[in-house]
Amino acid sequence: MPPVTPPGDDDEASKGPEFEVWNHLESGWQQAYDDMARRVGRESMRFLEAFAEAIVGLRTDLVLHAEDLPVPKSLASALPKVSPEQLQRLEGVLADPSVLDSNPWLRHAVDLEVAKISMRRAVHALDRFRSLRPVLAAQAVPENARAYMREVVHTYLLGFDAACIALCRACFDQLAKAVLLKAGVFREPDLRKGHLTSLGLLDHLRRGDLIGNAEEPARRLGERGNTIMHRGLYEERVLPTLSLDSIRDLLVVSVALAAKW
Repeated sequence: MPPVTPPGDDDEASKGPEFEVWNHLESGWQQAYDDMARRVGRESMRFLEAFAEAIVGLRTDLVLHAEDLPVPKSLASALPKVSPEQLQRLEGVLADPSVLDSNPWLRHAVDLEVAKISMRRAVHALDRFRSLRPVLAAQAVPENARAYMREVVHTYLLGFDAACIALCRACFDQLAKAVLLKAGVFREPDLRKGHLTSLGLLDHLRRGDLIGNAEEPARRLGERGNTIMHRGLYEERVLPTLSLDSIRDLLVVSVALAAKW
């Protein structure tokens, strides 16, 4: 396939873009940060950043204990004369959803903190996107499974690897149920009972000669998903590899099951 040349000046077009997309995202974030720092002043900016980090940290933890609220170092550093007990009470105030309505600059600081977290994930999305290799199947997969597949890709691109692994297993479950239903192994009431595990579905597929040479990839999908859902997260350093492996296994399984669909 010949290279794609955009319309316009050939010499200029051949040079390519001057900056990567991610540079523009970071530049936009920096402009919003600098504008706020200029308008509120250095000292206020330091306090607002500390409060924003505390608020985002509290929302990230999600389930909190009133007597054991985590106090970020940035907040303790910004308020050195405040006792640990007072800081914990302040954390309780910051955990209240209405606190974001109290000050537009505080809300802006929180937006900056959340955007910073999002960018950390987004900047790796292109490298991850390049590792994805779609495959052709004999038949289209069921629509409910395709919806799972789209979620699988989105979670993988943004680095939510544990979620990606769990969704790959869920996608296999949807595909397996559709194939077993069409093959007459199950009826709709059987599927609604909800007692079928991924490995149990695989066993039915194997006995019905419906999985072919994709049995081992299907087994890996079930086992990885079970580990994530029931035994705990894998070590962080191996999660990216395992999530991509799960996608690759899902593609093999999808082609095999689509042929029976």
